[in-house]
Parts: sequence; structure tokens; C-alpha cells
Amino acid sequence: MGNIKIIDGAVINDILTFGNITSTGIVSETAVMAVRFKKFLSGIWVYLTALLNVLFKYKPYSVKIKMDDKELNREITIFAAGVLSYYGGGLKLLPGADPNDGYLDVMIVDKISKIKLLVLLPLVLFGTHTKLKIVEVYRAKKVEIEADREVPVTVDGEILYSKNLEIKVEKDAIKLCTL
Repeated sequence: MGNIKIIDGAVINDILTFGNITSTGIVSETAVMAVRFKKFLSGIWVYLTALLNVLFKYKPYSVKIKMDDKELNREITIFAAGVLSYYGGGLKLLPGADPNDGYLDVMIVDKISKIKLLVLLPLVLFGTHTKLKIVEVYRAKKVEIEADREVPVTVDGEILYSKNLEIKVEKDAIKLCTL
């Protein structure tokens, strides 16, 4: 038997607990499209094809974001919040995330050109995208998002739709068995 490791978790709208990352924007739009392509493709090709399909049609969302005492109004291309660094098949979306610090790491990318987005996305593989000026990084215990419409949201890889989200960190909420 392995060791038990306790990490922080997060809860969305007081009903859904997750232990990694939640996101919206082009990332979640790509996840929605990927579901369609899984019938015909596999592996990384599913997500690359989905991304290319979404990339040229994507329209940023108007959102109001409240993080603890800070309030922002943005047109977002990407929003992510979580307690761990990696997303999907190894994308280092929140490279500074610490699963034991009692905070959500939050990343926001405002409305950017398709060319800047194509430059940004490969950097996510290595977690170096947060060095770019177009990427905002925050830490908060609670984040509220109000979108201008119902949008897809990925939560640990699952998809839900919502216009309003409240995300709160839960200190030491998840027990993991490590080998």
C-alpha cells in the first residue's frame, strides 16, 4: 500500500469539488469540439484538430471576475483556476500552483489576436507562457466569474455550462494514495 498525501481541492458553486484545474475560454471550447472528433481521431490529433477548428471561430467572452478583494472586467481568451499545475495531456497551464498553499492559482489571457494565441499555446507545454505580458497570474482563496452568456467550463476534464461560477479553495480537502 502507498502513502497518503493530502492536498487542497476546490469547489464550484458549492456543489462540485475538483482537485486540479477548471477553465473556460478557448480551452473549454476546444474540449467541447474534441468530443465530436473522438469518433474519427485519437490521441493528440483529436485536440489539435479541435483547436484548429475552434481557433478561427472563437469569440472572447465578456466576464466580470472577482478574486478576494480584486475586481476585473475582461474580454477573455483563456481563464483557468486550480490547485495543480498540469492540465489535459501534460499542459503546464498553472506552473506556479502549489497543492498545499491554501490558494487557487488563477490565469487570465485577455482578448488577443489569433497569431499571438498561436505563439502562446506551444509555451503552455513547458509552463513558460506566464512570462508573457499578455498572461495575468493571480492567487486567491475565492474567485467569482459572471459571463455575458452561458459558456462551456471544463472541470478536471469534464464539461459543464454556466454563466456564473464561484470557485473556492478547500484546504486539505483531497486524500491521494501515492505509490
